[in-house]
Amino acid sequence: MLSFLFLLATAEEQNKKKLKVGYAKTLTDSYFTKFVEKRKNKKEIWVIMLHTEGNKFSDEAFPKFIKASNLAEGIFRFGIVYTKRNPLTARKFVAKSVPSFWVFHESGKTEYVGDGEPSDIINFCSEYLHDYTHEFDPTWLENSTKSLAVLFTEKEATPNLWMGLSNSFHGNRKVRIGITHSKDLIKQFQANPPEIRFMNSTLNYTYVGKIEFRQIQRDLNAFIDKQLRIPGEIPDVVLDSTEFSKHCIGGVHKCIIYTKDTDQLGWNRLRDKYASMNYVWFQGKKELPWKFLKTANCWIYNPKTEMLIKVDSMSSVGPTLESIYSGEASWLPVDHYLSNEL
Repeated sequence: MLSFLFLLATAEEQNKKKLKVGYAKTLTDSYFTKFVEKRKNKKEIWVIMLHTEGNKFSDEAFPKFIKASNLAEGIFRFGIVYTKRNPLTARKFVAKSVPSFWVFHESGKTEYVGDGEPSDIINFCSEYLHDYTHEFDPTWLENSTKSLAVLFTEKEATPNLWMGLSNSFHGNRKVRIGITHSKDLIKQFQANPPEIRFMNSTLNYTYVGKIEFRQIQRDLNAFIDKQLRIPGEIPDVVLDSTEFSKHCIGGVHKCIIYTKDTDQLGWNRLRDKYASMNYVWFQGKKELPWKFLKTANCWIYNPKTEMLIKVDSMSSVGPTLESIYSGEASWLPVDHYLSNEL
C-alpha cells in the first residue's frame, strides 16, 4: 500500500514538472525585480501568476496558465511567483482573488480577473500589444537598405503574432515589419495568403519555417545578419555554365557567373564566403544565352528585372555584391548589351 502511494505521489510530481516545461519562467523575489519590474524593454509584456501551492483554486488554475504560456509561443513573457517561497514579491500586490494574475505592460501593471482560460488570458494580454507594422510599399526594396518582413494577408486585423513581431523589432534600424491586404500586391508578388516573405535588395524569400513566434523571430534575425540558409532553393556548389539558362532565365534568384576556366578554387572560396547572400553561382562560357557574356570575366544577372552588372575581375566581385546589398549598385538592361552586339 505504501509503495502504491509512493508511486502515485511520484507520478503526480512528475506531471507537475511536465507542466512547468514551456514558456513560463519561475520567478524568485530577485528574478521578479530584475526581469519584470526593472526590465530594460518596457514594451515587453509580462504575465505573472501568483501561485499559492495547496490552494484548490490556485492548483486548478496552474495547468491552464502553463497552457496559455505555450499557446502564446513567446509573444508575451509568462512568469510564476510561488507566494509561500517569495513573500516579498507577494506582498507587493493587493490581489482580489487567489490565485491572482497581473499583466505588466508599457504603462504599468493591470490585474487580470477573467475566467483563467488560456484563450481569455491571451486575449486580455493582446490589448496591450502595440501595432508597429507598416503598410507594405514595394518601393522600400528600391530605396532602403533595411531588410523587410512582410505578411500578405486577406484579413483586415493584424494577427497577434505579427503585432508581437513588430513589438520585438521596434526600434531595430536594420529591419522593417510590413503587412499588406492589397489584392494587387498579393497578385504582383504571387503570394498565397497568409504568407510571410523576408526580403531585401537581393532576395525575396517565402518563409517556409515553423509558424511559431520565437522561430520566426530567430529566422528573421538570421536573415537580417545574412546567415539564414534556405535549404533546397539555392545549389550549394558552383554550377557549370551549361546550366545557366535553366536556373536563371525566368528564374527568381540572382545569378553570378565567372566566364574563365581558371582559378576554380578561388571562385569556390568566393562562393562559400558569400553563400548566405543566396545567389546561384556558375563558372564557364559554354551554352550561355548571350554571346556578350564571354566578353567579361564576371557578370551578375537579376532575372526578375532582366538587368546585369558587368564585373571586370574576380577581386571586384565581393565589393560589387556588397554594393548590391546596400542598394548602391548600378544595373544595365540586357538589351543594352545586346544592342552592342549588332
